[in-house]
Amino acid sequence: MPTSEQTNSGCKPLNGEERNVKPITIALVLCAIPATAFAQSVFCDDCGHIVPYYKGNGGFVGMMADGAEEVTFVASCDNVTTTGTAGVSDDGMASMLFNEMNGLACDDMDGGSMEIAGLEDGGWYWITDDVNSAVGSLVNKAVLGNDMTMPADTGSDDIVMTPGEGAYFLKQVSTGRVGLLSTIMAAPPADPVAMCGAYEAADGSVQQTTSNCMLGDGSTWIELLGPERRGAPRAEITDGTVERDFSGDITVEARLWTSGGTVSTFADDVGYGYAGLGDPIELAAFTVELTGGAPNEDAADAGLSSSIEDFKVGSITISDGTSEGYCTAEASYSVTVDITARANPLDLLPAPREIAPGVDASTQLTINCPSAEANAGQELVPDSPFPSDK
Repeated sequence: MPTSEQTNSGCKPLNGEERNVKPITIALVLCAIPATAFAQSVFCDDCGHIVPYYKGNGGFVGMMADGAEEVTFVASCDNVTTTGTAGVSDDGMASMLFNEMNGLACDDMDGGSMEIAGLEDGGWYWITDDVNSAVGSLVNKAVLGNDMTMPADTGSDDIVMTPGEGAYFLKQVSTGRVGLLSTIMAAPPADPVAMCGAYEAADGSVQQTTSNCMLGDGSTWIELLGPERRGAPRAEITDGTVERDFSGDITVEARLWTSGGTVSTFADDVGYGYAGLGDPIELAAFTVELTGGAPNEDAADAGLSSSIEDFKVGSITISDGTSEGYCTAEASYSVTVDITARANPLDLLPAPREIAPGVDASTQLTINCPSAEANAGQELVPDSPFPSDK
């Protein structure tokens, strides 16, 4: 480390906002220190942005990043390194000048650099030349490895191009006009990764992708299908609720499907586990547990029972609301249950993933009482004002 005499060399008296400057990376506060005093280059690991062309007078503006407590910088020029903190307004806008007044104006482009920590992307800066100023973007250090392109050369001595780190400074000698031109090309978005698994081909057949693709993590989900009412087919329960019936028991069915990226290893069942393409995943276990709503301790006392049909369908039988006393003129109870499924992982790659011990997927269902108008029973028919025994 430098001696205290070296550390004080080149320090400027602090006033105004400069008195609140906090050091980062190295213990210097707006002190110009010869880099040779450290016998090494100065790096800023926390700095996320750079001034791509740092020479002369100028400044930068940017929004402080979420989670940042301050905006700091490390500037190096002419074998001197300076650190400090930029001022930040109440709305999070950070700004700072670099000029002769604060010793941050750089005269040596070959070795000049400024790195900044604590900013969001979208910050910008300017450089003031003899007559005019040039404006450019602060560069995120993460893109410095992207491909760079050379600016087109006009072939005229009237246009001078000076390279920086990620930008060129352009000057028209005859007019004094200046500009900053970025040389970093944006990286093109990566092509979406193809997922392994089943799909419907153009001819209507079910095929599956098994090569040059990415497997999923084995996640599964439970589809609930409501009761058959008045001969209508079962429909998916999308709001997590179903109504009891006044006239008898009803059943809700549950099917277990893959979330995608799953391959069937059985050649004759390539759509296995994909909703709309093949059979549901076989069930090794299916449970229904009471979690709230009804004044009972378990699902059986709440008028519910469960079973597995044909190895693939979980069935929930919901008893008549009036016979169980849950949907009467005196009481109207809802029942909420947790439904869990355990898959039989035969013929699936990857195998279904556990979300809890013995559980591969779960969902919740609430059983409500129907409205009184839905009960066509005798209790809603008023007594006849003209009784007769004939």
